[in-house]
Amino acid sequence: MPPPADPGRRGLLGRWRRGDAAGGRPGVAPLVRAQLRAHWGRALALGLGVVAATSVFTVLTGASEVERLELRGEVAAAPSQYHILVRPPGTRTDLEAEHGLVRPYQLSGQFGGISLADYDAIRGLGGVEVAAPVAMVGYIMTATQVAVDVGPRTDASRELLVADVVYTSDRGLTEIEQPAASYSYVTPNAVSVVGQLNDTGAPHGVAETMPDGSAVLVCPARVYGAGVADSPAAAARERSSSCLTTRPGSDPATRTLQAPSRRTVTLEWSFPVLVAAVDPEQEALLTGDGDVPAALQALAGSASATGTGSRPVPVVVGAQAGVDAQAEVTVRRLPDDAADRFAAGVPLEQVGDLLATPGLVVGADTVTAQQAYQELIREATERPVSILVDSFWTTEPTAYDVGAGGVLKPRPVGNPQDVWQSSVRIEGYVPAPPVVADTGFRAVRPHPGSAVSQTGATLPQLGIVGVFESSDFEAAQFDGAYGLAPADARSRELLGDQPLLPSGSPAAYHLGPPTAFVRLSDLETFTGSGIELADPDAPVSAIRVRVAGVEGVSALERERVRLVADQIRAATGLDVDIVLGSAATEQTVELPAGAFGRPELALAETWMRQGVVAAVMQAVDHKSVTLFVLVLAVSTLFVANVSAASARSRRGELEVLSRIGWSRGHLLRLLLAEVLLVGGAAGIAGALVSVAVGWVTGLEVTVSRALVAVPVAVFVALVAAAWPAWRASKPSVAGMVQPRTAPGQRASGMRGVRSPVVRGVRSLAVANVVRSPGRTGLGVLAVALGCAALTALLGITLAFNGAVVGSVLGDAVSVRAREIDYVAVLVTILLSSIAVADVVFLNMRDRRAEFAVLQAVGWGDGRVRRVVLAEAALIGCTGAVCGTLAGLAVAAGLAGELRAELLVAAALTVTGGTAIPVLASLVPAAALRRMTVASTLTRDA
Repeated sequence: MPPPADPGRRGLLGRWRRGDAAGGRPGVAPLVRAQLRAHWGRALALGLGVVAATSVFTVLTGASEVERLELRGEVAAAPSQYHILVRPPGTRTDLEAEHGLVRPYQLSGQFGGISLADYDAIRGLGGVEVAAPVAMVGYIMTATQVAVDVGPRTDASRELLVADVVYTSDRGLTEIEQPAASYSYVTPNAVSVVGQLNDTGAPHGVAETMPDGSAVLVCPARVYGAGVADSPAAAARERSSSCLTTRPGSDPATRTLQAPSRRTVTLEWSFPVLVAAVDPEQEALLTGDGDVPAALQALAGSASATGTGSRPVPVVVGAQAGVDAQAEVTVRRLPDDAADRFAAGVPLEQVGDLLATPGLVVGADTVTAQQAYQELIREATERPVSILVDSFWTTEPTAYDVGAGGVLKPRPVGNPQDVWQSSVRIEGYVPAPPVVADTGFRAVRPHPGSAVSQTGATLPQLGIVGVFESSDFEAAQFDGAYGLAPADARSRELLGDQPLLPSGSPAAYHLGPPTAFVRLSDLETFTGSGIELADPDAPVSAIRVRVAGVEGVSALERERVRLVADQIRAATGLDVDIVLGSAATEQTVELPAGAFGRPELALAETWMRQGVVAAVMQAVDHKSVTLFVLVLAVSTLFVANVSAASARSRRGELEVLSRIGWSRGHLLRLLLAEVLLVGGAAGIAGALVSVAVGWVTGLEVTVSRALVAVPVAVFVALVAAAWPAWRASKPSVAGMVQPRTAPGQRASGMRGVRSPVVRGVRSLAVANVVRSPGRTGLGVLAVALGCAALTALLGITLAFNGAVVGSVLGDAVSVRAREIDYVAVLVTILLSSIAVADVVFLNMRDRRAEFAVLQAVGWGDGRVRRVVLAEAALIGCTGAVCGTLAGLAVAAGLAGELRAELLVAAALTVTGGTAIPVLASLVPAAALRRMTVASTLTRDA
């Protein structure tokens, strides 16, 4: 016999009959209200599912819009050792951004701005094959003494030689005169050093012992704290001049004061050495030819350094000076009376006036910068401590005015001579080349050493361990480093049809590449030395990045470079320039006239024109939107399952309405009206929940976006309920009878499908799952969607460090796993697990009598509970396997390869996709404790 209607159904039909007896067919609205009151639990479950879907979707869509680098421009294949240039934020000038250029000296003119943490972050990004940093330390002033030979010494009489120097640079267009740049005093009398450097109360210098036994301080020297020289040139003269004797002697204390057999004047030649720090390993990888230059090997293989004492910082220096400068030296022999006046003792401040006395020219010579540099290298390599770093200097970038036709006009900058002062130097000035007095185009910033470190005990010291050629590795060169070509006929004539070379001044317009390299790991030796780096917290100036798998400029390779550049920008906020396919381009520069004779020049400077320009655009992350839609899809499956269960439970009521004249359209409107009402209420609740969640999580949820939750909720509810409502709106007479089936018995409507033989927990679970294919299919599909997304994301993270580039239908695409994507996937899996738990609960409700029979024949609660959990595991495992295979195919197909990490991700997903639905099903399984035989028989009675 058919089972009696439940109390809710009897109450509903009773209210309908009373309305009909009153003289009219009730409308849809009263029946909807009656249904919601009678089955409020079912409506609540339906509403909660819609609220969860719409609120999560609304909140997550706030993170779907991202900043993304877009590439513009077409390029031809061009060789390049690296593809991305990373610079500190704000480094890119308006001129570069407007014309798609990268200015020269991007390494030589940038001092710090990128932290070591940013460098480590870039190295750890997926797709980065090489990340070679360059940290520009600054210019260190070092000098050597060059002897100018004027012939053999013919007599032992007193002699005073003075060297007048004319320094030339810029192909001879710049001439800086330094009269009395140095002198050499030679006497037949004995000489000795008197006084101490630190004793301001006693004379200090070289004293000559006269025939009468008296001692005269003929060459006074400065002591610490007794003032500084008038200028860098005067300080250089004090350091290079000499007072010697022709008297033979064997006293070791005075042996250095013995005059050589030939008449010489010593000239100081100073070099600003641009020091940079690199990672030797990354620099060698960037070279890419397989042969590591000997200089990098020596740098990498040096012992750890403290920077002081016997463990100086290892440094490799350039083999060439790379400077266009020479000194035209003229040597005068002053008259004997001038030499006698000098021997009588002249105060240090008046020496210059005496040296201006006219004299007989006894010799001349030309000393080039390369000759002096070779002497510097020779001397430096013979000493354990080659260079004492008592100060260094950094420069600011050049500012331009743009003239007609895009011609650049550098703005002159004035640098006072006191920027070259040093409290560590006795004379008060470091060895600065004369050309620093010329017109500058860069502001110079000094980084002086501490005055308390006058002994050099705590100041960094450099020791030369190797010499490199400029072609040995990338950081030692750049386009245009070896000269600026003349851009018009007049400039070609002035320059002799030769390029303008660096002059040696740090403030000059044209700079050369670094001439000395230390290890990046040795930068910490500057800490506590009294000398601060330009940016101690962010010492790296630029990072050159080569992207793995990029050999040309195809669309796929361009997308790989774009993805890595986008990740760098997002992770660090640094300026990113894509130099893939870049080519050298000439930019005309009108260089203003100098202060020492060089006229205005028109020069062709080599800039780097980017083949592709990267622009930061606001774009929608379509992959994230797809994952957010999966949340709605799984929620729709859950709501569809609830709607189907509700329709099945009302088959008898709908059949009665159909028999008394309700058309199928009326029944369909009745069912959908209930869903529409619940969906609208759930949408309003979802909007409120989304605003609250957005406020808590910090995600932006605007009012307009929150209001979108209402139509989204209604749409989800209607789509989910459409098919169950359509089927339920055509009931049959047989629908009024709900047949009971015993465990393992073939269910009605399943003719032709053989029921599995039940022998235990597993076989009973399989039988229960198989005989409800529609309901089971919904659960499997929900789990599969979540597991497919999780497998793809997890595989991309594990195998490709969170980002992968591939080709879809011939178009290059890239996928990057974001944190918000994992949130969406985890929500999807959670909702799918709830859907599986709902399937299990509905199966339990429909099979109350079966469970009562099992309990009656001796099955305990634990065994029956295992049947329920086995059903959940079977649904979860099936969905997890199907979804994992789909996600694995997507990830491997996009990457073009199947890596072991993808299989690890697949195994983790299958395990989690099976376990989570089982855990969620513990809640309905716990209800079995309240489902006794007596309660079940009473309910169905």
